[in-house]
Amino acid sequence: MDRQICFYRFLLIALCWQGIFNVPAFALIKKSQISGNWTNVNTWGGISPLPGDEVIISSGTTVNLNQVTADILGGLTIELGATLIITVNESGLKVSGNIANHGTLTTWIHQGLKGTLSLHGNSYWSGQGSWNLGAIHINEHNWEFDEGLVIRIADNISGSPGSSMNKNYRRTATIFHFNGSENAVLLADGSSYYYPSIIVDKPEFVDKLDQKKVSFLDSYSPNMVQILGEINILKVTDRLALSPFNSLTVIRNLKGAGELSGSDTSDLIIDGSGDEINPVRMTGGTYFGSIRVLRPAGVAFENSFIVRDELFIAEGSHVRLAKSRLTLGVNGANPTPGNLICRGFLLGGVNGSLAIHGNGALPVELKFAQNNSAEYTIENLDLNRMPGAGPVLMPINHSLVLVGALDIAANNNLVLGNGKLYLNATITINASGYITGSEQASLYVQGHGGNATLRFNQTGSAANRTLQYFYLNRTPGRIITLGNMLNIKQSVNVVSGKLDANSNLTLLSSPSGSASIATISSSATI
Repeated sequence: MDRQICFYRFLLIALCWQGIFNVPAFALIKKSQISGNWTNVNTWGGISPLPGDEVIISSGTTVNLNQVTADILGGLTIELGATLIITVNESGLKVSGNIANHGTLTTWIHQGLKGTLSLHGNSYWSGQGSWNLGAIHINEHNWEFDEGLVIRIADNISGSPGSSMNKNYRRTATIFHFNGSENAVLLADGSSYYYPSIIVDKPEFVDKLDQKKVSFLDSYSPNMVQILGEINILKVTDRLALSPFNSLTVIRNLKGAGELSGSDTSDLIIDGSGDEINPVRMTGGTYFGSIRVLRPAGVAFENSFIVRDELFIAEGSHVRLAKSRLTLGVNGANPTPGNLICRGFLLGGVNGSLAIHGNGALPVELKFAQNNSAEYTIENLDLNRMPGAGPVLMPINHSLVLVGALDIAANNNLVLGNGKLYLNATITINASGYITGSEQASLYVQGHGGNATLRFNQTGSAANRTLQYFYLNRTPGRIITLGNMLNIKQSVNVVSGKLDANSNLTLLSSPSGSASIATISSSATI
């Protein structure tokens, strides 16, 4: 009698548990018996899966996911040669346990036929099957997975407060392959969500305005997005976008033909011990708050972008400007510093340009590598710092070649130090802008540029308006005019073109020797 009473009490408790939580007291393993719809009882041999059941899609069967209102399964296994595929739009799949996929799991066909896989408990994913997923939602629990999976995701990854992803195992070699013809917006909180490797691979649209991207949810305070593996922004039309306050550290590699975009409050850190990242293609005109290059092998940037606050290059590292226009700082009503802290070095390129703006009080040092002329050659240099900002200067014994344009705005100053400056094209120096020379500095004006006026620093020491050597070899007929006083300590050499001294040229004499004018060729004039 007592044993019978205990059994009925246990049965009563089980029924109450089932009524409150909509979970059966005795979860079963349900295997598909034939191919068919999920909602067809015959697919399961007479009884459809109930909440909490462990579901197995059996080898050789295809189950059509056709349930808009889904119960929460205890777990899901798809055997080798089995398929679970969505056939009714917005069908859902809810799982509270683990998922093992050795066959094919598809919850995204196209924008009109997609579903959401929701995780309602701690879930561990395994299996080398084909994963083709739409949206994924993590409901207050942790999602982990095996190393080496390739999971195709076409839609968003979302989560409830308290959820996490890859937080325990920190997998790096699993790949999230973002495909599908819609934008994918991802969880951003770097304290909870740790992405493995990612591939951005959205279909190419004829109209670029329709092009889709992968981005992260906006943050409202500084947040470091965690991508632990490689980043591959595959095609030229693909884009990975950092939303406000989201920053990114590239630890392993960033590759592909696509673009990375930031925001006014996004930072980018290039770190890790791999090869030079070449290139990082920026979305044209994109902003970053700051960029820190810590990777010993350095980074090459492409396209036009703006660093508002600071570009930091660590000792032994470099930034290559081969095919980019880098602007440091922002002018206007809300200016930013545009600092360059260069403990490593810059590498140039004939298609690379540098614009230095902003209101930073620190001097900007143009520290280009000096091993060969290609390293210290760039296309354009634009100096347009705000009044009161620090000067732009060349380090000791450095050379700089400009094959495009030098543009010095009002109240801006290029300090040559004891270096050599080669101007091979357009020269534009505002009436209140200038070059600061020295008794060891040299200036070479060459190439096919038009007429130009040179202006030198007339304040302070006479050395500020002095050059050791001046060389002119412009296209015949081009006129270079001295807009103010210039002293020459060693020599003036005019090979081609005209130097209009404008009564501003002084040849210095000293006990160690006197300055001179070299023999003037037939195509040259002073």
